[in-house]
Amino acid sequence: MQLLASGVIAGPEAHGSVSITVDQDGRRVVKLTDLWVAPGAPDVRLLVSADPMGATTGDAVDVGPLPYGRSEHILELPSDLPLSRVRSVVIYCSVYSVYFGHAELRLADQ
Repeated sequence: MQLLASGVIAGPEAHGSVSITVDQDGRRVVKLTDLWVAPGAPDVRLLVSADPMGATTGDAVDVGPLPYGRSEHILELPSDLPLSRVRSVVIYCSVYSVYFGHAELRLADQ
Protein backbone atom coordinates (compact mmCIF):
# COMPACT_ATOMS: atom_id res chain seq x y z
CA MET A 1 0.00 0.00 0.00
CA GLN A 2 1.11 3.54 -0.78
CA LEU A 3 0.59 6.17 1.92
CA LEU A 4 -0.91 9.39 0.53
CA ALA A 5 -1.70 11.35 3.71
CA SER A 6 -2.08 10.99 7.47
CA GLY A 7 -3.20 12.94 10.51
CA VAL A 8 -4.42 12.91 14.09
CA ILE A 9 -8.11 13.38 14.86
CA ALA A 10 -8.76 15.78 17.73
CA GLY A 11 -11.84 17.59 18.92
CA PRO A 12 -14.33 17.93 21.74
CA GLU A 13 -16.03 14.58 21.02
CA ALA A 14 -13.56 12.48 18.96
CA HIS A 15 -9.93 11.44 18.78
CA GLY A 16 -7.83 8.88 16.90
CA SER A 17 -5.54 8.52 13.89
CA VAL A 18 -6.23 8.58 10.17
CA SER A 19 -4.33 7.53 7.06
CA ILE A 20 -5.22 7.59 3.39
CA THR A 21 -3.59 4.94 1.25
CA VAL A 22 -3.88 3.38 -2.18
CA ASP A 23 -4.64 -0.33 -1.85
CA GLN A 24 -3.49 -3.16 -4.13
CA ASP A 25 -6.54 -2.62 -6.38
CA GLY A 26 -5.80 1.09 -6.85
CA ARG A 27 -8.59 2.27 -4.55
CA ARG A 28 -7.97 5.17 -2.19
CA VAL A 29 -9.02 4.18 1.30
CA VAL A 30 -9.36 6.06 4.55
CA LYS A 31 -8.31 4.06 7.61
CA LEU A 32 -9.25 5.27 11.08
CA THR A 33 -7.46 3.67 14.02
CA ASP A 34 -7.83 4.04 17.77
CA LEU A 35 -10.98 6.05 17.07
CA TRP A 36 -13.07 7.19 20.01
CA VAL A 37 -16.33 9.06 19.45
CA ALA A 38 -18.52 10.26 22.32
CA PRO A 39 -21.52 7.95 22.61
CA GLY A 40 -25.11 8.95 22.05
CA ALA A 41 -25.22 10.74 18.70
CA PRO A 42 -27.16 9.09 15.89
CA ASP A 43 -25.66 8.77 12.41
CA VAL A 44 -22.03 9.70 13.00
CA ARG A 45 -20.36 10.17 9.62
CA LEU A 46 -16.90 10.63 8.14
CA LEU A 47 -16.60 13.67 5.90
CA VAL A 48 -13.63 14.90 3.89
CA SER A 49 -13.11 18.60 3.30
CA ALA A 50 -10.83 20.81 1.22
CA ASP A 51 -10.48 23.04 4.30
CA PRO A 52 -7.51 21.94 6.46
CA MET A 53 -9.35 23.20 9.56
CA GLY A 54 -12.29 20.84 8.97
CA ALA A 55 -14.98 23.25 7.77
CA THR A 56 -17.93 21.28 6.46
CA THR A 57 -19.71 23.99 4.50
CA GLY A 58 -20.03 23.70 0.76
CA ASP A 59 -17.35 21.31 -0.42
CA ALA A 60 -17.41 18.56 2.22
CA VAL A 61 -18.00 15.03 0.91
CA ASP A 62 -19.73 12.37 3.01
CA VAL A 63 -17.59 9.21 2.85
CA GLY A 64 -19.80 7.03 5.04
CA PRO A 65 -21.09 6.02 8.46
CA LEU A 66 -18.98 5.29 11.54
CA PRO A 67 -20.83 2.68 13.63
CA TYR A 68 -20.30 2.81 17.40
CA GLY A 69 -18.30 0.17 19.19
CA ARG A 70 -15.45 -0.06 16.68
CA SER A 71 -12.11 1.66 17.04
CA GLU A 72 -11.04 0.86 13.46
CA HIS A 73 -12.83 1.75 10.25
CA ILE A 74 -11.89 1.50 6.58
CA LEU A 75 -13.86 3.52 4.03
CA GLU A 76 -13.24 4.07 0.34
CA LEU A 77 -12.92 7.57 -1.11
CA PRO A 78 -15.04 8.26 -4.21
CA SER A 79 -12.92 7.53 -7.28
CA ASP A 80 -13.84 10.86 -8.89
CA LEU A 81 -12.83 12.95 -5.84
CA PRO A 82 -9.56 14.81 -6.53
CA LEU A 83 -7.01 14.39 -3.74
CA SER A 84 -6.58 18.18 -3.78
CA ARG A 85 -10.07 18.39 -2.20
CA VAL A 86 -9.05 16.13 0.70
CA ARG A 87 -7.21 18.32 3.22
CA SER A 88 -9.02 17.15 6.36
CA VAL A 89 -11.30 14.42 7.64
CA VAL A 90 -14.19 15.38 9.90
CA ILE A 91 -16.20 13.32 12.37
CA TYR A 92 -19.72 14.70 12.21
CA CYS A 93 -23.28 13.91 13.34
CA SER A 94 -25.50 14.53 10.34
CA VAL A 95 -28.81 14.33 12.25
CA TYR A 96 -27.95 17.21 14.59
CA SER A 97 -25.28 18.93 12.43
CA VAL A 98 -22.73 18.57 15.23
CA TYR A 99 -18.94 18.65 14.76
CA PHE A 100 -17.11 16.02 16.86
CA GLY A 101 -13.53 16.50 15.68
CA HIS A 102 -11.23 16.59 12.67
CA ALA A 103 -7.72 15.86 11.46
CA GLU A 104 -5.70 18.11 9.21
CA LEU A 105 -4.01 15.79 6.73
CA ARG A 106 -0.29 15.89 6.00
CA LEU A 107 0.61 14.70 2.53
CA ALA A 108 3.10 11.83 2.58
CA ASP A 109 5.64 13.71 0.44
CA GLN A 110 5.73 16.72 2.81
